[in-house]
Amino acid sequence: MRLISTRWYVGVATLLAMVGLLSLAACNNGDGGGVASGDLAQDQSLRIWLDGEPESIDPGIAAFATEVTVSKNVFATLLRFDPITGEPVPYVAVEVPSKENGGVSDDGLTYTFNLREDAVWEDGQPITAQDFVYAIKRLLDPRLASYYGATYYAEIIVGGADLAFAEDADEATITELQDGVKVRAVDDYTLEVTITRQSNTFNLLMALWPTSALRQDVIEQYGDIANTTWTEAGNLVASGPFRLAEWNHGSSIVLEKNPNFWDAEMDPILDRVTFQIIEDENTAFSAYLAGDLDAVSVPVADLRRIAADDDYRDELRRVPLAVTTVFQFNQSKPPFDQMGARKAFCQSIDRETLVSEVQQGQGVPTTSWLPSGLAPYFVDDRGQDLAFNPDSALDLVLDPSRVANPSVSLSFANVDPNSTRAEFLQGQWKENLGIDVKLDALDPPAFGETYFTGNYDLAFLGFGEDYHHPENWLLPFTTEGVLNTGGYSNPEFDSTVDQALNESDPAEAVKLWQEAERILLDEDVVVCPLFTAEATWVVKPYVSNFIMTAADGQPGDYFYWKTAILEN
Repeated sequence: MRLISTRWYVGVATLLAMVGLLSLAACNNGDGGGVASGDLAQDQSLRIWLDGEPESIDPGIAAFATEVTVSKNVFATLLRFDPITGEPVPYVAVEVPSKENGGVSDDGLTYTFNLREDAVWEDGQPITAQDFVYAIKRLLDPRLASYYGATYYAEIIVGGADLAFAEDADEATITELQDGVKVRAVDDYTLEVTITRQSNTFNLLMALWPTSALRQDVIEQYGDIANTTWTEAGNLVASGPFRLAEWNHGSSIVLEKNPNFWDAEMDPILDRVTFQIIEDENTAFSAYLAGDLDAVSVPVADLRRIAADDDYRDELRRVPLAVTTVFQFNQSKPPFDQMGARKAFCQSIDRETLVSEVQQGQGVPTTSWLPSGLAPYFVDDRGQDLAFNPDSALDLVLDPSRVANPSVSLSFANVDPNSTRAEFLQGQWKENLGIDVKLDALDPPAFGETYFTGNYDLAFLGFGEDYHHPENWLLPFTTEGVLNTGGYSNPEFDSTVDQALNESDPAEAVKLWQEAERILLDEDVVVCPLFTAEATWVVKPYVSNFIMTAADGQPGDYFYWKTAILEN
């Protein structure tokens, strides 16, 4: 799961896999395949906004949206996602492992991936099973300090947790622990992975960027496993549809078509994708209006005007996202150690006004933690007792003197339009509870540090799914879960999640996941859902097949290989 503060992403598991969530019609100039009617322009260059400088495009490190967008276009994974169904399909692997095709053992614990023999790196060397063994063991190596490696991958791969949490181990011990990770190359084109329990989601995890194949010789040429030099233009060796041509730090990143790309279906039409790094969304939008960008987000303040403007209305693309915006309570600090205080703060918020006025109609009000597209797990009336009810909110406050503690503050990442949202919440608590809440505006890295160390009273943020399964939304809030930064612990919740993970009957698993969400939200009020997010971008009419999905990092980033520029 990606932790999101407006445009700030940090992940917990992995990205995508969204049955029923892929949105093509609103964002395509065609039928979802091939190029729309019209002649191709001679210059096949897409210019798109990137809202910040990537800290790393290393697949093992990448967690911010800007990082992931570049990484997954440059590196190839075993599996990928079908552009229509969102289901995992073969990529470097010949087929998706299953019990039916012999790729999954009878006990469900061993996965075998047979690799294509024509898959090669940018320099022509073959992509082998050993490249994946190296990548996965590196992902779990504590010296890399991979956020993704230490979460879902450590838990699911045999030996992964022993390695990932050996932060103080010496090199000899790490080498020994690496040998205990059950990922091996049977031969050059056969990869075997043994997992700790039966899983309905492991193939989804193996379709995500952290498990991309990596070249050990390239990384080690420039230093230890955590060095960043190997990802610079001229050093990086690509395996995906694009190669890294330029990285002008703070200014732009240029991807070019990989001349040795081996997958005919994904062979890009574009010759070049130029990401213009512009931190201010208003500056980026002005660049679009001036014709200097082909696709950009519409600032919330301009959304209604653009939607009503005949000159731009047809360029506006609106796609619901699998992202729930919330504020999270720190239950280890008063007043939020009291259920009444948590419920009161939640019932004080008029979500309809937040979306219609502050958001200018961007998004959908919600009281649910799981997004509505997560069928069949979504429950329509989830969180209804947390809906706007200022009279009830006052009655629920158990100890007004503690709730009115002047140290209560709302921490958030200070990027547009978060400050406006935070001010609205502050006003609601003042108006409906008579409580003065301080606003703690932080730059995104500082907010991340504040959140993950639990150094907050209230934290305003969004959660975006990495793969389309309730496991991704609920497992992180168990007692030892990585998103459980606010001191929450309920043995009943932990037990229900554990039962759901191990339930083989799909219908029973649905009931268990629904019960886990009920405990988390209706019973314990760990977070207060506000609205589900929406991507609102404008795209030039000559950009064909710019396919946006509900779980993109940067819009269109899973399918730039399908995009084309038409004569205009």
